[in-house]
Amino acid sequence: LAVVQVATTAVLVSWDAGTNSAGTNFEVQSSSDNVTFGSAGTTSAAVFSVASLEAGGTYYVRVRAVNGDGAATAFSNTVSTRTPLAVPTAPGAPSVVLVTTADVKWEWAASTGATSYRIVLATQTASVLSAPATNGITLTGYAPNSLSSVAVQGVNVDGVGPLSVGAAVYTLAAAPSTLTFVSVGSGTASLVWDGAGNVPGTLFRAQ
Repeated sequence: LAVVQVATTAVLVSWDAGTNSAGTNFEVQSSSDNVTFGSAGTTSAAVFSVASLEAGGTYYVRVRAVNGDGAATAFSNTVSTRTPLAVPTAPGAPSVVLVTTADVKWEWAASTGATSYRIVLATQTASVLSAPATNGITLTGYAPNSLSSVAVQGVNVDGVGPLSVGAAVYTLAAAPSTLTFVSVGSGTASLVWDGAGNVPGTLFRAQ
């Protein structure tokens, strides 16, 4: 007896029918604790799908042959396997809760089946930014007026789910400082200031 294939709610097993004649019935039994077994079904084939199982459970399976008079043989060896959990669903699109010059707080609707999450760059999804356990995260360390563009995936012990819709926001610009007149002419003035760490390309408005 051997496990052939495992799905979230079913286990496919097969066995050698030995010298039993064609049409011999086989009783398949399953258990979740390897102590108490119940009948999973009867078949005349040497393969059987044990169905209606719970995802993420460990199951034990054994089989025996039954002759035409209903007399059963001893059981085969017992095999065991674990059914995987379903892949988490896609989380809701991230939404901005709070933005500062250096931080962005994101939240999203939870993913069904997820025990944690992966926050990735929306434009480069192989780049993982964080792996929070809950459906929210504050990403830190941004420069003022820089882009935070993210998507989210649900994660469980058996896999990573599909990506959410991506979302993007800019951090707040930092106020320039040390404004100084360089020169003053007739109707004009030249000024310089400290860019305060704003990213290159940041626009400044003089009033």
